[in-house]
Amino acid sequence: MRVEVTDNPLTLCDSIVTIIWEGEKDNFGLVKEHFVKVVYHHGDYDEPITLDSIRKEYPTVRKVISESGLHGEIYSYGNHGDFWEQTGTTEGYA
Repeated sequence: MRVEVTDNPLTLCDSIVTIIWEGEKDNFGLVKEHFVKVVYHHGDYDEPITLDSIRKEYPTVRKVISESGLHGEIYSYGNHGDFWEQTGTTEGYA
């Protein structure tokens, strides 16, 4: 299931947000390493996180996983062009 995300800004609230982005590429154009950052976002206290704001902070972002207790979404950037798309769902972390 691939769904292009056109509803900007998409707000990720009250969830655990995992951000995966690429590091530098080697001489053959292959990515040397990937980085992961996990953030707990509480909607009542924190500023909203959007896919666009994540893209600005991490220009080489490839995947964002947003999970709450009972459900979650997986978003990918750049698989089929310069846009976000929802590429999966999860059952949540509970």
